[in-house]
Parts: sequence; structure tokens; C-alpha cells
Amino acid sequence: MTTSWNAPVLLPPTTLEIILEKVSSHWVPHHFSKERSIKDAINTYKLASYCGALKKEKPIILAGICLRIAWLYRIKPKQGTRRKIFKFAIEEYEASYSTGDFSGTQLSEARILYLGGEISRKIGNEKAAIKFFHSCPKKMPGKPLSSRWPDTAFRNSNGPRKQSTLCCSTDKKRAVPPGTAFYPP
Repeated sequence: MTTSWNAPVLLPPTTLEIILEKVSSHWVPHHFSKERSIKDAINTYKLASYCGALKKEKPIILAGICLRIAWLYRIKPKQGTRRKIFKFAIEEYEASYSTGDFSGTQLSEARILYLGGEISRKIGNEKAAIKFFHSCPKKMPGKPLSSRWPDTAFRNSNGPRKQSTLCCSTDKKRAVPPGTAFYPP
């Protein structure tokens, strides 16, 4: 089977039918090959996330898409949306970790744990962040996360919240970090 533009379709027939019904039947023409604005990039990743969910894509793929959407919302903020997208990303990373679907990708078990901790920290889920960060050294013998340990407590002895030194850059010129890895630069 081919599509109307003669590209081979690599989907099972039932998945193709679902995408035709849920996406193609509501399609408004877009040009995805030109340079995109932040809004267009967000909409493109949202479409990828939606199609990935319909296609029952692996959680590691959906997590990476959600993380990219959250990065884009850092540049073009929308109240509460970035936090909601981070929550979706952490759910997918947890699912990926529990099923092990990340094997064969660029992400190791330790990176998934680190991402889980970092995203949990960003959304204010301190208990989950501590759990993830404390699991990292077990998966990375000889590579301590000593630069992150002060942040796992989230508060110093005087009580004020510490600012992370390993957050993603706030360089607004880069919409998406270069490369294909899902982790912050």
C-alpha cells in the first residue's frame, strides 16, 4: 500500500486505518519542509506525539517528543503547559524504564534515571527526583553525580531552594538542542 504521494506505508493495516480516521480525515494542509516558527515546531511535535500514541510507539520515543515540546515551551511560554508536558514525559520515561524499551537506543539506564530525576525536580516532585537521582550511581559505577547531590536535597540547611547548576541553557536562539539525544546539553 502507498499513500497519495507514493511513499511506502510501513504501518500495520489497523494502525494505518486509525491514523487515516483520526488524523488524515481532519487534515489541514501544512508545509513541514520550510523553516518553522516556534509555534509551528510545537504543533509539529504535538502531531508527532499524537500519531506516535495512535501508532502505539515505544514510550522512549514518546518521552523524547514530549521533552522536545517542553523545551520549545520554554522559549514560547504558555501558562501551565510546560509542566503538563513534563509530566507526560516523566510518565513515558518511567514506562520506558520499567519495560526496558530503551535498549538499542542512545539512552542508557543511567540516563533515563537522570532524566527522570531532572524532570521530576523541574516539576517540583522532590520525592521522585531524589528516588531517581539516588538510583543513578547504582547504574553508573565509577561515575558519581556529585555535582547533582546538593540538589537532591532541594534545600540546604537554612531552607532556601537551591538553583540547579545543570539546567538546560536559556539560549533562546536554539529552539531544540543539536543532535538526536534527549538529554539537556
